[in-house]
Parts: sequence; C-alpha cells; structure tokens
Amino acid sequence: IVVGTISILLIVIGINKERFKHFVNVGIIFTLLNLIYQLRTVLTEIPLPIYLLIAGLTILGVVTYKMKKELGKK
Repeated sequence: IVVGTISILLIVIGINKERFKHFVNVGIIFTLLNLIYQLRTVLTEIPLPIYLLIAGLTILGVVTYKMKKELGKK
C-alpha cells in the first residue's frame, strides 16, 4: 500500500509541477513493478507461449502506432 501511494503521489506531482516532469516516469515504473509483484502468483501459472504472444502483439501495436504517426506528418 505504501509503494502504491508513493507512486501515485509521484505521478500527480509530476503532472502538476513542470519542474518535476520525470516523476511521472518514475511513478509509472513503480506502479508497474508493484503490479507485477502483486500478481506474481497469477503470472507464474501462465504458459510461456502466452507471454510471447502478448509481447509480440505489444511490439506490433507500438510499431504500427509509430509508423501511422510518422506517415501522418508527411
């Protein structure tokens, strides 16, 4: 609970204060790490091919988004 509160506080401070913009990234990273830590029992039961499928779809999504954004600029 403490780590989650700190990470949300970092995100809020980073959004509100221009000087502390990097706090948003730190808060998001802490939130993701906390989420993975809390779900470790569930995540250990998922087979490896599912992880590979999720990673592949994520990479395809990011690349497609960047290409669409780049083509929209021209």
